[in-house]
Amino acid sequence: MQQPPQPQQPQQQAQPQPQPQPPQQVEQLVSPTPFLAPPTLTAQDIIVDGRFKLLSYLGGGSFGQVFKALDLRTQQPLALKLENRRDNDRMTSEYRMTEALDRCHGFPRVLYYYAKVDDFRVLGLELLGPSLGDLRRYCGGSFSVKTTLMIAIQLLARLQHMHKNCHLVHRDLKPENFLMGIGRRGHMVYLTDMGLSQAKFVAPNDPMHYRVVVEPGLVGTPHWASLAAHRLHAQTYRDDLESLGYILLEFVLGGLPWSNPQPVDGLTPAQRRVHLKQLTTPQQLCQGAPDCFRQYFDYVTTQLAYNDVPDYKRLIKMFKKEFWDRRYQFDNVYDWTRRRYAEFRVVD
Repeated sequence: MQQPPQPQQPQQQAQPQPQPQPPQQVEQLVSPTPFLAPPTLTAQDIIVDGRFKLLSYLGGGSFGQVFKALDLRTQQPLALKLENRRDNDRMTSEYRMTEALDRCHGFPRVLYYYAKVDDFRVLGLELLGPSLGDLRRYCGGSFSVKTTLMIAIQLLARLQHMHKNCHLVHRDLKPENFLMGIGRRGHMVYLTDMGLSQAKFVAPNDPMHYRVVVEPGLVGTPHWASLAAHRLHAQTYRDDLESLGYILLEFVLGGLPWSNPQPVDGLTPAQRRVHLKQLTTPQQLCQGAPDCFRQYFDYVTTQLAYNDVPDYKRLIKMFKKEFWDRRYQFDNVYDWTRRRYAEFRVVD
């Protein structure tokens, strides 16, 4: 992978007139990893392993950088994840976790893995569509009850498979890790980014005994992390469900009590977030949302013991009942589907 020379610093003078752009300009690849992609590096500059041509920068996962790429052998697009070999090897673990879920309903397929390509480890995955985080912003910051319930039912099924069949805890659930499919699977919600996933810890002797994880800090994303994760406890199925509940509730309400924590009484914003999670009851947390969300949090936070296997069917039935009571139809028409259709009609 050859990189172009570093761009010169802009001069402090009047800006020159912009030059005409080529007719087929390729999107710039912008990466926070300095030795991976300087700001001027374009997709036309890099072909990985003589096979994968980078097309555009998609974003960063729990580690590494993700690009849309073209397989020059098959002419098929894919998502290519690159991790610099100078960094700790977390890609091998993600590869093994993702491979365990390969070809399972609602999980991305592994297309390519190589532990040493120049200075990088490379993981090729099935190319998917936008994340629920992107779609939420596109829809104005929240989703309707119908869209949220359709998402909830699918994601509970994903966690059920991941937990019960593979005995894995995701540990980093967030909207950016839920991606929509493309083409014929455009209605399907995928669970992605297994970079922080881990086999479930079994507590010795006492099912309520937490083991303190030897970690320098929180594993996961603070905004949606469970209380146990904030306390650096080993995470289990219950923690994934708690995180999912926060995400779904934020989808339907547009925010959570700790969305914009302010320092109070000497507490930092991060400490304030944890404080609010501790103090907020399920009733208070779910105010303004359908009652199925309160029932969900009552079950997850008060009825589930640390080592319990959740009753996924009960939780799915809970959301389905709310769905049918509101006389919705499982037509795979989401909020963004309607909005996009309306935009097309305006253009026409």
